Amino acid sequence: MYRCSIVFTVKELMFIVISILLFFQIYLQKNIVFFQYLDEIVTVFCLYQIFVAAIRGKLKKSGFHILLLIGFIILIGLLSNILGKVQTGIIPILTDIGNCFKVFIVFVGSDIFLSKVNNKERIIKSLAGLIRIFVLILFICMIGHEIGVFNMGNDVRYGLRSFKFINDVAGQLTLMFYSIILILTADLQYGSQKRKKIFIILALIVWASTLRSRAFMYIIIYIFLYRKMIIKGEKFKFNIKNGILILFVLLMFGMNQFETYFSNEATARSNLMRYGIYTLLRFFPLGSGFATFGTDAAYTYYSSLYVEYGFDRVFGLSQENGMFSHDTYWAAIFAQFGVIGTILVAFLILLVCREILKRTRYSNVTYLAGLFICITQVSSSIATATFFHFVTVGTFFLVPLLFQKEQGIYET
Repeated sequence: MYRCSIVFTVKELMFIVISILLFFQIYLQKNIVFFQYLDEIVTVFCLYQIFVAAIRGKLKKSGFHILLLIGFIILIGLLSNILGKVQTGIIPILTDIGNCFKVFIVFVGSDIFLSKVNNKERIIKSLAGLIRIFVLILFICMIGHEIGVFNMGNDVRYGLRSFKFINDVAGQLTLMFYSIILILTADLQYGSQKRKKIFIILALIVWASTLRSRAFMYIIIYIFLYRKMIIKGEKFKFNIKNGILILFVLLMFGMNQFETYFSNEATARSNLMRYGIYTLLRFFPLGSGFATFGTDAAYTYYSSLYVEYGFDRVFGLSQENGMFSHDTYWAAIFAQFGVIGTILVAFLILLVCREILKRTRYSNVTYLAGLFICITQVSSSIATATFFHFVTVGTFFLVPLLFQKEQGIYET
């Protein structure tokens, strides 16, 4: 008679379930209202992890420094609300605080939670298995779309029909590939890599089929890093040669997008960037405060600055149609937190990336995944609202899977 054994501990199962829900939130929230708040719920869960760790005196310096920086930026934002008097409502301000820092809070909280998990390998393998099934479905649907069996695209680029799967737009699908590549790469540490590499190739092909310049840009960078670190087994160093190569690829594909969105004064992004800088100068040096410019809360409670700047007459920024109202990151940071706050936010992101790179160096596989996430998220923030997006919350919830337990920001 065979005995049943428990495959996962409760904490491992919890992490897997949360990770899966965050990954598929982009679909779940379409039909079930509850899932629109999933990233906020996970943020509260991670805040609880941080609170318990702090009460027990278990929080290490790296986690404390990240939280301290967040605290300073929040103080600057609140002071700006008081002095600028653009937004004084408690609900809009609290909502915006959560939206501005949820990615970083989830990163710290997830790391603390995973420090209590004994076997990250089981989690990574399980998630990788699910991701491979999803990639296979994507690939089959992409082939069907390209040969005309069915239509899963909404625009034409370079004479080809872009692939978006069941997402609203192809750009939405591209966001999911950060987590896909992270998990598939992390899984290379365990067992034979031969079959696993095939799914990475399939994922890159599907990503390319979205025909987004961002996808092409990051695929080239990933292949360059993969060849260097996995195939050749070399250590990656931030030297002039590697820096120039990566920068060249970013500029080659990014300049066209930059000109499209920021050089044309009629676009929403261009208006947000220009008036973001204007607001930074106008409310120098602390900015206009939370829920006043460039964020979801600023649009939901339609900031008086938007009316003053004539945004109600700009496509995608009006009260009736705000589809581009929270489409940039740095414009919002410039405006809401001023010069001082912008410097602190840049330092916060730098600190998180430094933590990721420092704690993934024990393996070329984990370092590749960590480095790729840092490059993609930082560069994406220039043209998109990456660090405000709920998809990024899911990605940064997964990142601590790459870390060795004994190096955590939680004292075990």
